[in-house]
Amino acid sequence: MVSTISAGSYLVIGGQNDVLFQILEKIPLQANPSDPDIIRISGEGSIGIAEIRELQHHLNRKPVSKPQKIAFIENADTLTVEAQNALLKTLEDPPGSALIFLSCQSTSDNLLPTILSRCQTIYLPPATPTIPSSEIAAVQDLLVSLSRWGIGERFKLAAEVSSSRKEALIWLDKMLCALHHLAISQTSVPVNWPSRTKSLLQAKNRLKANCNVRLTLENLLLN
Repeated sequence: MVSTISAGSYLVIGGQNDVLFQILEKIPLQANPSDPDIIRISGEGSIGIAEIRELQHHLNRKPVSKPQKIAFIENADTLTVEAQNALLKTLEDPPGSALIFLSCQSTSDNLLPTILSRCQTIYLPPATPTIPSSEIAAVQDLLVSLSRWGIGERFKLAAEVSSSRKEALIWLDKMLCALHHLAISQTSVPVNWPSRTKSLLQAKNRLKANCNVRLTLENLLLN
């Protein structure tokens, strides 16, 4: 997570059901989703040039109640290539010191490298299943102690949690949930949770893409 959010363009990966509310909490503007200076775009199936032109028109107008405009593009991974190309200049130099957020639930693979290079990336803990507090505590202990484990112990854990793709995905969800609780419950988190969150999300995406379960988890635990 970036320490402060100021004018510029951001790619938000992860987050709960309404990422916009989570982001607005980080902005010292007392903004809310119904504010006239906020535009929110979420396409039906895909986001095309028409929606980007609407966004650009909104950003080029003067703010009504805030010192800057805020644009939020949900499911940015559904932007068409044409829409992404139309968005490039706006991301590079947001008009009027605007804030622009692109959000993806778990991956940015469909976004052009030129889009990624113009955005700072923010990783938010994803929505995860409810897990008993006792189980969360055990997984948190595992997260903290992993850095002290040897290669043999890591291979052993990978073997234990890779019995099936379904079980491996459940285990990754538990890790993400425990990591989220660690991040919000302590002022000093003993693990690099933005980096760890990114690694866990990447592992989930590989499993969903039918990559080898055992190799995916071994790669996760060895890095």
